[in-house]
Amino acid sequence: MIDSLIQFEDGARGVAALIGGFARRIKGAATLADLAEHALETGVPLADAAAPRLGEPLNLRMVRLLAPIDLPDPARLHVSDSGAAAASRDSGWRYRGDGRSLAGPGIVLTVPEFALDGSERPEIAGLYLIAADRTPVRIGFVLGNRFHDHAAARTHRHFPAQLSPRPTALGPEVLLRTLPEEIIVTSRVLRDGVVERERRFGAGNAHLPHPIAELERRRFEGGIVGRPGDVLVHFFVGTSGDAEAAVRTQPDDAFEATATGFTLPMRNPIAFAPRVRAKS
Repeated sequence: MIDSLIQFEDGARGVAALIGGFARRIKGAATLADLAEHALETGVPLADAAAPRLGEPLNLRMVRLLAPIDLPDPARLHVSDSGAAAASRDSGWRYRGDGRSLAGPGIVLTVPEFALDGSERPEIAGLYLIAADRTPVRIGFVLGNRFHDHAAARTHRHFPAQLSPRPTALGPEVLLRTLPEEIIVTSRVLRDGVVERERRFGAGNAHLPHPIAELERRRFEGGIVGRPGDVLVHFFVGTSGDAEAAVRTQPDDAFEATATGFTLPMRNPIAFAPRVRAKS
C-alpha cells in the first residue's frame, strides 16, 4: 500500500511512491499534479492511480527532492491558513501567497527585511486540486512550515497582515493515508549543525480548535477556490505557534521538523534579507 508520494529530480523530473520507508519510481509520471489530474479524470483515488505504475526502486540519497507539488504557472498555486482559529473558536482563513512563496526541501527561507524575527511554525496542511466543476478535491496532507515572526506577533498582534507576507516551506512528501487523530511533531532549530532548540507538540484533529472537515468547509464556502486545475495548500493552524518557545534565529541557522506518519524530514536553512532604504 502506498503511504505517500514525492517529487524528485535526477537529470529529469519524476514522481516516486514511499512504501514502508522505501521509494519506488512511478512510471510515466513527471509531476504529481499530472498524476493527480489523471486520477481525477479516471475517478480513482490517487494511490490507486499510482499503484499500477510502480517501477524500479529509487535511492533517495542519489536524487534531489523537490517540493511535493508545483505548477508551470506558480500564480495558479494558492497558499492559505486557518488564521485565528488557533487562538479562538473562529474558523476563518487568510491568504499567504502563491506558488512563488513556497520553498521546497533544502531551499532557503528568507526573513523579509521588515521582519523582527524568523521563527518556525511546523503544521499539517491539506493539498487540493480544483476539479473541472470547481470542486476542491483533497490530494493528501503535507508537513509544512508557516514561516513566522514571533517578535512581531507580540508587538503587532492586532495587525495580522503584517505577519502573513512570508515564505512557506513544504516537506517533501504528500501523505495519502487518512490523517491520524494524533500526530507528534518534533521541531528543531539547528545552529552549526547542532540542535539549538528542540520541542515536541501534538498536531492532527485532536489538537485543532475545529475538525479538519469544518476548516475545509469554511475555507471553500462561497466558491473562493480558483480555476479548474489550480492547486491549493491550506494550513490547519493548531498549537505549534507558541511564542514563549521561540528562539532568536541567526543567519545560516536551519529548521528541521519530523512528524509521526511521515517518512521524511522537512529541512530548510534560513537567511535574512538586507535592509532596503529609499534613495533621496
